[in-house]
Amino acid sequence: MGAPDAGQDANQKALAKIQENVSSTLDPVLKQWNEDGARRGGSRTLVIEPSIREIKFLNATVRVWTGWMSGSSAVILDARITEKKTGKVIATPMFYARAAAMAGAFSFGVADNAMLTRIANRLSNYIQGNYPEAVGGPTRQDGPKKAEP
Repeated sequence: MGAPDAGQDANQKALAKIQENVSSTLDPVLKQWNEDGARRGGSRTLVIEPSIREIKFLNATVRVWTGWMSGSSAVILDARITEKKTGKVIATPMFYARAAAMAGAFSFGVADNAMLTRIANRLSNYIQGNYPEAVGGPTRQDGPKKAEP
């Protein structure tokens, strides 16, 4: 995560939660794939480098005090998937998730926290869905019909 989002307490906590969610779903799968590859004797290694391009995360405290007036939470996560041996870039998907301002307000921040789980699941599902064959797949929810103020 880069400037200006890095260093902001809520965004740093959101980043840690995204990593926790990715690790809980993807680590067991990657472990199994690595074990299967080792048993087959020789396998290709991919490097998966996720990074947060932009994030605006409103925690529960902000939601309780400001409700919808603080706006929506949103996150854009880029992933770079590279073949380790050759350095060849295999894919560079972009993932997007958003929690609407009103949903965040009515749920006292639960919708904002659910957004962090959704973005992690999108990355994990993309990686798992492309394991047998590189086919791409969904990376975002539908955005707003018109620009928000």
